[in-house]
Amino acid sequence: MEVLANPFIEAAEAWALPSDNGSIIRWRGLWEALLRDMAAEVEIGLIAARFHRTLIAVVSRTTRRLARENEVNTIALSGGVFQNRLMLEGVFIGTLRGRVRGARPYGSPCQ
Repeated sequence: MEVLANPFIEAAEAWALPSDNGSIIRWRGLWEALLRDMAAEVEIGLIAARFHRTLIAVVSRTTRRLARENEVNTIALSGGVFQNRLMLEGVFIGTLRGRVRGARPYGSPCQ
């Protein structure tokens, strides 16, 4: 999906998700928006880019909130999802907006 999203990522916007209290992420809006775009025959690459942007926004927002609540200013990004360059770079930049430093794996994304 990263390959499909890459040409569209700069122009794509995240789908709006309902607000939550911070501890529960409600994904229904993401799936509804994705299915709506598919039904409207939106370019598959744009759908992939919007999907990435939405995940990046949610993970970044959650990371900033958890860092603030736990009084830390450095986080480590790890796990298979961060082998995806768009996710890694997007979340890394998204955490910086909250004045939280992100630590990436050496040679990232690692394959």
